[in-house]
Amino acid sequence: MKNNRTVVAENNLNSYVDEEVNIRIGERMGVRVDDLDGSQAFQATLTGFPTNLLDLHFAKSLSNVTTAVAPSSGSVSIQSTNTFDALLMLASLRITLFHDDDTNFLIVMTGTCTDTGASLVFQENFYLTHQVIVQAVADAPKLDAGVELRAAQGESRPFELYPVSVALNDKDGSETFESVK
Repeated sequence: MKNNRTVVAENNLNSYVDEEVNIRIGERMGVRVDDLDGSQAFQATLTGFPTNLLDLHFAKSLSNVTTAVAPSSGSVSIQSTNTFDALLMLASLRITLFHDDDTNFLIVMTGTCTDTGASLVFQENFYLTHQVIVQAVADAPKLDAGVELRAAQGESRPFELYPVSVALNDKDGSETFESVK
C-alpha cells in the first residue's frame, strides 16, 4: 500500500456551512500488487467504514470484477480473476462523510492474491490498514444580543437592565464559549 493514512477537514474547512466531505478513498489508499504476467486473482474485504456515511460506492464498473457494498456494516468486498482490473475498481471507491462529523476511523483490508501457474498455485494472504483522520473545524459562532429598542429614560430614573442571550450554532456539541463582552 502506497499510503496508510488520509487526512481531511470536517466540512471541507468551512466554518459557516456544514458541507459533506467527499473522499476518493480508493485512490488515496494506493494499493498495488505486482502481477507481471496477468495470472493473479484478487479478493479483498474492507471494513471499518463509519455506518453513518452519506455514500459508499465504486465509481466504476467492470464485467470481470464482483463487488459488494454494505453501508450498514461499514464494509465492501471486491474480487476478480484479474488483479489489475480489481485494483482499478478499488481505486474508484468513494465515500461521502456526514457533514459536521469529525470522527476518525480505521479501514482494515484483508484478502488474498492467488497466482496460478502450469501446475503450481501460490496464494498470499494480506492485511493492510488505512487510517482516516477527520480534523475538526469549529463552527463560526452566532451571537444574539437580544437588543430591544426602548424609549429614552430620564436621568433621574435608575439603570435599566437589558436582557442578553447568547447561543452558539453548534450542531455537534463540540464548541463552547467562555464569556461574552
